[in-house]
Amino acid sequence: TDVKAAEHNLRKSQLKYQGIFDESIASIYVFDAEKNFVDVNQAGCDMLGYTREELLEMNMRDVDVVPDTEESQSSVMLRGNSKIVNFEHLLKRKDNTVIAVLNNSRTITNVDGDVTGIQCTLMDITERKRAEEELLKSETKFRSVIEQSNDAIYILCDGRFDLVNQPFCDITGYTVEEIANPDFNFMDCIAPDDVPLIDKRAAQWDRGEQPPGVYDFTLVHKNGNLSNVQASVSRIDYRNNVAYLGIL
Repeated sequence: TDVKAAEHNLRKSQLKYQGIFDESIASIYVFDAEKNFVDVNQAGCDMLGYTREELLEMNMRDVDVVPDTEESQSSVMLRGNSKIVNFEHLLKRKDNTVIAVLNNSRTITNVDGDVTGIQCTLMDITERKRAEEELLKSETKFRSVIEQSNDAIYILCDGRFDLVNQPFCDITGYTVEEIANPDFNFMDCIAPDDVPLIDKRAAQWDRGEQPPGVYDFTLVHKNGNLSNVQASVSRIDYRNNVAYLGIL
Protein backbone atom coordinates (compact mmCIF):
# COMPACT_ATOMS: atom_id res chain seq x y z
CA THR A 1 0.00 0.00 0.00
CA ASP A 2 0.97 3.65 -0.29
CA VAL A 3 1.24 3.93 3.49
CA LYS A 4 3.62 0.99 3.73
CA ALA A 5 5.68 2.33 0.83
CA ALA A 6 5.94 5.70 2.53
CA GLU A 7 6.98 4.06 5.81
CA HIS A 8 9.55 1.97 3.96
CA ASN A 9 11.03 5.03 2.24
CA LEU A 10 11.08 6.92 5.53
CA ARG A 11 12.91 4.06 7.22
CA LYS A 12 15.46 3.94 4.39
CA SER A 13 16.00 7.68 4.68
CA GLN A 14 16.47 7.40 8.45
CA LEU A 15 18.97 4.57 8.08
CA LYS A 16 20.89 6.51 5.45
CA TYR A 17 21.03 9.58 7.69
CA GLN A 18 22.10 7.48 10.68
CA GLY A 19 24.88 5.90 8.65
CA ILE A 20 26.20 9.28 7.55
CA PHE A 21 25.88 10.56 11.13
CA ASP A 22 27.70 7.62 12.71
CA GLU A 23 30.49 7.37 10.14
CA SER A 24 31.25 11.08 9.73
CA ILE A 25 34.78 12.11 10.67
CA ALA A 26 33.32 15.42 11.86
CA SER A 27 32.14 15.60 15.46
CA ILE A 28 28.35 15.90 15.48
CA TYR A 29 26.23 16.65 18.53
CA VAL A 30 22.47 17.00 18.89
CA PHE A 31 20.97 19.00 21.79
CA ASP A 32 17.41 19.52 22.92
CA ALA A 33 15.90 22.91 23.77
CA GLU A 34 17.42 22.72 27.27
CA LYS A 35 20.85 22.08 25.74
CA ASN A 36 21.03 18.48 26.93
CA PHE A 37 22.94 16.04 24.74
CA VAL A 38 20.43 13.78 22.97
CA ASP A 39 22.71 12.28 20.33
CA VAL A 40 26.39 12.19 19.39
CA ASN A 41 28.50 10.26 16.90
CA GLN A 42 31.73 8.40 17.63
CA ALA A 43 33.90 11.27 16.40
CA GLY A 44 32.14 13.53 18.89
CA CYS A 45 32.82 11.08 21.72
CA ASP A 46 36.48 10.83 20.74
CA MET A 47 36.92 14.60 20.58
CA LEU A 48 35.59 15.18 24.11
CA GLY A 49 36.89 11.93 25.62
CA TYR A 50 33.52 10.75 26.91
CA THR A 51 31.48 7.68 26.04
CA ARG A 52 28.15 8.18 24.32
CA GLU A 53 26.35 7.07 27.48
CA GLU A 54 28.22 9.67 29.54
CA LEU A 55 27.45 12.50 27.16
CA LEU A 56 23.75 11.65 27.03
CA GLU A 57 23.64 12.36 30.77
CA MET A 58 25.30 15.76 30.31
CA ASN A 59 24.44 19.32 29.26
CA MET A 60 26.19 21.71 26.90
CA ARG A 61 27.25 23.77 29.92
CA ASP A 62 29.29 20.81 31.20
CA VAL A 63 31.76 21.08 28.32
CA ASP A 64 31.66 24.81 27.52
CA VAL A 65 34.70 26.69 28.87
CA VAL A 66 32.96 30.07 28.72
CA PRO A 67 29.90 30.12 31.00
CA ASP A 68 26.65 29.87 29.08
CA THR A 69 24.46 33.00 29.03
CA GLU A 70 21.21 34.06 27.48
CA GLU A 71 23.25 35.95 24.89
CA SER A 72 25.38 32.95 23.94
CA GLN A 73 25.33 31.71 20.37
CA SER A 74 23.25 28.64 21.26
CA SER A 75 20.71 30.66 23.25
CA VAL A 76 20.23 33.07 20.37
CA MET A 77 19.72 30.11 18.03
CA LEU A 78 17.10 28.55 20.27
CA ARG A 79 15.18 31.83 20.19
CA GLY A 80 14.89 31.51 16.43
CA ASN A 81 18.24 32.24 14.75
CA SER A 82 18.65 29.40 12.28
CA LYS A 83 22.40 28.75 12.17
CA ILE A 84 25.95 29.41 13.32
CA VAL A 85 28.72 29.54 10.73
CA ASN A 86 32.42 29.08 11.55
CA PHE A 87 32.12 30.19 15.17
CA GLU A 88 35.30 29.60 17.19
CA HIS A 89 35.07 28.75 20.89
CA LEU A 90 36.62 26.58 23.60
CA LEU A 91 35.49 23.24 25.04
CA LYS A 92 36.71 21.21 28.01
CA ARG A 93 37.46 17.51 27.51
CA LYS A 94 36.87 14.83 30.15
CA ASP A 95 40.57 15.01 31.13
CA ASN A 96 40.12 18.79 31.68
CA THR A 97 42.28 19.76 28.70
CA VAL A 98 40.87 22.67 26.70
CA ILE A 99 40.42 22.47 22.94
CA ALA A 100 39.51 25.07 20.34
CA VAL A 101 36.73 24.15 17.94
CA LEU A 102 35.12 25.56 14.82
CA ASN A 103 31.34 25.35 15.18
CA ASN A 104 28.78 25.12 12.40
CA SER A 105 25.28 24.60 13.79
CA ARG A 106 21.67 24.68 12.73
CA THR A 107 18.39 24.57 14.58
CA ILE A 108 16.11 21.53 14.60
CA THR A 109 12.39 22.22 14.23
CA ASN A 110 9.19 20.17 14.55
CA VAL A 111 6.41 19.94 11.97
CA ASP A 112 4.98 23.23 13.25
CA GLY A 113 8.28 25.03 12.70
CA ASP A 114 9.04 25.41 16.41
CA VAL A 115 12.70 25.15 17.42
CA THR A 116 13.22 21.96 19.43
CA GLY A 117 17.00 21.70 19.50
CA ILE A 118 20.34 22.24 17.81
CA GLN A 119 22.62 20.08 15.69
CA CYS A 120 26.28 21.09 15.96
CA THR A 121 29.09 20.00 13.68
CA LEU A 122 32.46 20.73 15.25
CA MET A 123 36.04 20.59 14.04
CA ASP A 124 38.98 20.50 16.42
CA ILE A 125 41.27 23.41 15.46
CA THR A 126 43.49 23.30 18.55
CA GLU A 127 46.67 22.47 16.63
CA ARG A 128 45.90 25.08 14.00
CA LYS A 129 45.38 27.76 16.66
CA ARG A 130 48.59 26.70 18.41
CA ALA A 131 50.49 26.94 15.12
CA GLU A 132 49.01 30.37 14.47
CA GLU A 133 50.09 31.54 17.93
CA GLU A 134 53.62 30.20 17.42
CA LEU A 135 53.79 31.86 14.02
CA LEU A 136 52.66 35.15 15.54
CA LYS A 137 55.31 34.88 18.25
CA SER A 138 57.93 34.06 15.64
CA GLU A 139 56.83 36.92 13.41
CA THR A 140 56.81 39.35 16.34
CA LYS A 141 60.35 38.30 17.23
CA PHE A 142 61.37 38.54 13.55
CA ARG A 143 59.93 42.05 13.28
CA SER A 144 61.67 43.10 16.47
CA VAL A 145 65.05 41.95 15.11
CA ILE A 146 64.48 43.85 11.86
CA GLU A 147 63.30 47.02 13.58
CA GLN A 148 66.30 47.06 15.91
CA SER A 149 68.87 46.37 13.20
CA ASN A 150 71.27 49.09 12.08
CA ASP A 151 71.06 47.77 8.51
CA ALA A 152 68.37 48.99 6.14
CA ILE A 153 65.98 46.03 5.84
CA TYR A 154 62.74 45.45 3.97
CA ILE A 155 60.31 42.65 3.19
CA LEU A 156 58.66 42.84 -0.22
CA CYS A 157 55.51 40.70 -0.62
CA ASP A 158 53.07 40.70 -3.55
CA GLY A 159 54.81 43.72 -5.01
CA ARG A 160 54.38 45.80 -1.86
CA PHE A 161 56.64 46.61 1.08
CA ASP A 162 55.12 44.75 4.00
CA LEU A 163 57.82 45.73 6.45
CA VAL A 164 60.64 48.30 6.48
CA ASN A 165 62.77 49.54 9.37
CA GLN A 166 63.94 53.05 10.22
CA PRO A 167 67.38 52.74 8.55
CA PHE A 168 65.58 51.84 5.30
CA CYS A 169 63.51 55.01 5.65
CA ASP A 170 66.63 57.02 6.38
CA ILE A 171 68.52 55.75 3.33
CA THR A 172 65.58 56.38 0.97
CA GLY A 173 64.21 59.55 2.58
CA TYR A 174 60.64 58.21 2.70
CA THR A 175 58.51 57.64 5.78
CA VAL A 176 57.04 54.25 6.69
CA GLU A 177 53.61 55.58 5.73
CA GLU A 178 54.82 56.70 2.30
CA ILE A 179 56.50 53.36 1.63
CA ALA A 180 53.39 51.44 2.75
CA ASN A 181 51.24 53.38 0.27
CA PRO A 182 50.17 51.10 -2.63
CA ASP A 183 51.23 53.83 -5.04
CA PHE A 184 54.81 53.84 -3.78
CA ASN A 185 57.16 52.60 -6.51
CA PHE A 186 60.61 51.54 -5.33
CA MET A 187 61.87 51.82 -8.90
CA ASP A 188 61.74 55.59 -8.37
CA CYS A 189 64.58 55.01 -5.90
CA ILE A 190 66.74 53.27 -8.51
CA ALA A 191 69.07 55.27 -10.77
CA PRO A 192 67.94 54.98 -14.43
CA ASP A 193 71.17 53.22 -15.44
CA ASP A 194 70.51 50.44 -12.89
CA VAL A 195 66.84 49.81 -13.72
CA PRO A 196 67.73 47.10 -16.33
CA LEU A 197 69.71 45.24 -13.64
CA ILE A 198 66.73 45.23 -11.27
CA ASP A 199 64.36 44.15 -14.06
CA LYS A 200 66.72 41.32 -15.01
CA ARG A 201 66.84 40.07 -11.43
CA ALA A 202 63.05 40.22 -11.13
CA ALA A 203 62.71 38.17 -14.33
CA GLN A 204 65.13 35.57 -12.96
CA TRP A 205 63.07 35.23 -9.78
CA ASP A 206 59.89 34.86 -11.84
CA ARG A 207 61.48 32.03 -13.85
CA GLY A 208 62.41 30.23 -10.65
CA GLU A 209 66.10 30.99 -11.10
CA GLN A 210 68.44 32.14 -8.34
CA PRO A 211 70.12 35.45 -9.21
CA PRO A 212 73.30 36.46 -7.38
CA GLY A 213 72.47 37.14 -3.74
CA VAL A 214 74.54 40.33 -3.51
CA TYR A 215 74.64 43.16 -6.03
CA ASP A 216 75.43 46.91 -6.20
CA PHE A 217 73.23 49.69 -7.50
CA THR A 218 72.82 53.45 -7.23
CA LEU A 219 69.99 54.54 -4.97
CA VAL A 220 68.13 57.81 -5.51
CA HIS A 221 67.15 59.54 -2.27
CA LYS A 222 63.79 61.31 -2.09
CA ASN A 223 65.66 64.63 -2.24
CA GLY A 224 67.47 63.53 -5.43
CA ASN A 225 70.84 62.72 -3.89
CA LEU A 226 72.58 59.58 -5.19
CA SER A 227 74.37 56.95 -3.15
CA ASN A 228 76.00 53.65 -4.03
CA VAL A 229 74.60 50.75 -2.02
CA GLN A 230 75.14 47.02 -1.83
CA ALA A 231 72.03 44.88 -1.58
CA SER A 232 71.60 41.33 -0.36
CA VAL A 233 68.24 39.82 -1.36
CA SER A 234 66.85 36.37 -0.63
CA ARG A 235 63.51 34.67 -1.21
CA ILE A 236 61.69 33.65 1.99
CA ASP A 237 58.44 32.02 3.10
CA TYR A 238 56.36 34.73 4.72
CA ARG A 239 52.76 34.46 5.90
CA ASN A 240 52.13 31.44 3.69
CA ASN A 241 53.44 33.36 0.71
CA VAL A 242 56.67 34.01 -1.15
CA ALA A 243 58.41 37.24 -0.18
CA TYR A 244 61.79 38.90 -0.61
CA LEU A 245 63.99 39.93 2.27
CA GLY A 246 66.40 42.70 1.35
CA ILE A 247 69.29 44.18 3.33
CA LEU A 248 71.01 47.38 2.12
